[in-house]
Amino acid sequence: MLNKKGVRSISFLCRNKKCTDDNREKNGYEGAKVALPIFIDEYTKECDRKVVIENKVNSLVTIEIAILTIFMPIIPFSSIKKYLLQMSNVTCILATIACLLLCISVIMMIISFGILMSAVNIQTYKKVDIEVLDEDDVLLQHTNSVEKGLCDHYKKIILFNSSLSDKKVEKYKIGLHLTIVSFLCLLFGTILLKLI
Repeated sequence: MLNKKGVRSISFLCRNKKCTDDNREKNGYEGAKVALPIFIDEYTKECDRKVVIENKVNSLVTIEIAILTIFMPIIPFSSIKKYLLQMSNVTCILATIACLLLCISVIMMIISFGILMSAVNIQTYKKVDIEVLDEDDVLLQHTNSVEKGLCDHYKKIILFNSSLSDKKVEKYKIGLHLTIVSFLCLLFGTILLKLI
């Protein structure tokens, strides 16, 4: 019998609850032996994903700082006042548009920086609690029972860490879009001021 996701359900193997309970008493948690390496692999993948996301966030912050460092000296701040006070309507309008683009760019860059820093400072990830494994009563339990406990432990950690990584990814996407738009506004504003 296939469930909605197309995976064979346990009820296919054991059609009633009594059969399932009998198998558990007889064999313990045999499935945990198969599932535990999968959970460990998923935990490792989630740890790798965390590192990749944090590297991307840090790279984007570095790019933002580089953009501001490169563009700020290029902007002709001394000429802006002269352009805004000129009698020519066209020059005054173009200078105003350029100033608006620059202001919007800086504001968006600050917002993006704040979002990216909040992504870096998000809650700490959970790790495998090794101290629990060191307790005597855990070490004296049946192998299948320990494997089942580890599967449950890994599952909680993976789900928690995955949700944190998802939040970081969302913040990274927002920061990336803001950075791109901010860069374009900064570029067009600077070019416009240079062309006046």
